[in-house]
Amino acid sequence: MSIEISILSDSRLGSIAELQHAIDVEGFPLRLPAEAALDPPGGMLSAYLRDKLTVVRYRIEDSRQLMEAHKEIVFGRDWKYLVSLPWIVGFDEFDAAWIIAAAYACATGGAVFDPQEGRLLSSDEARQVVQEMGHVRPQAEAVLQTFVQEFSAKSPAAEAALHALIQRHSTKSDEV
Repeated sequence: MSIEISILSDSRLGSIAELQHAIDVEGFPLRLPAEAALDPPGGMLSAYLRDKLTVVRYRIEDSRQLMEAHKEIVFGRDWKYLVSLPWIVGFDEFDAAWIIAAAYACATGGAVFDPQEGRLLSSDEARQVVQEMGHVRPQAEAVLQTFVQEFSAKSPAAEAALHALIQRHSTKSDEV
């Protein structure tokens, strides 16, 4: 099972170039492949977060299904489009998904839905989340490292596996 965030909007960005422009306008450190298409039903893109290669997954879906599945949320209106960004593992995928969500919402006048929090964020709130992630990430990595150290005393094999996972999906990077 993946964790994801969703972008709701009444207009769509038609190309990766348009999405990259929206990311650049916000000053976010993510570079998408210029030659890739942004096509339904979705796909996977290689991208560079700062100077590190990561993956961005996306799905273009029917917004009504999301709104019907979360009737407890006040969406404010019947949004026309939905782009979902699942992130599977790692801080880099998480950061990249949030960067795209915030930039896309800002460019289209849309909103970002975080189903894990059960919260709809304006584009300005999503932008602020991305800006704050640079401050929170080092703390999250430290908590994970503490967990690994505590867990390692119980299982050396698990420790090795967790260290390998952390090395693959974590960087000591600057702020987002």
